[in-house]
Amino acid sequence: MQWYQIRFTKEEMTAGDSTLLTDQFIKVCYSLGSPKGMALLSEEGAGDNTSSVYYLNTVGREYIRELTKIFSAIPCSLPTGKNLHLVFGDSNPAEKSLRTA
Repeated sequence: MQWYQIRFTKEEMTAGDSTLLTDQFIKVCYSLGSPKGMALLSEEGAGDNTSSVYYLNTVGREYIRELTKIFSAIPCSLPTGKNLHLVFGDSNPAEKSLRTA
């Protein structure tokens, strides 16, 4: 399963970009019948405290591909940050990430 990372600046967060991502992810998840393994994670204050990072995986690839283009997502490994939180989706991949943090 491929994970993608999307980084938002504080200004983008204030403008509602992360809310738009979350809303779109929820719509995709519901439209696919909430597939097992599909998850959206967030990590506040990642690294420099000037940005927030969101992670999503490729379950439902054709729909996720559109989101990855819109939000300029980059491929990454399984997220393992210290401040990871499940935003929406299946908690199993999130729990694995949260336990390894």
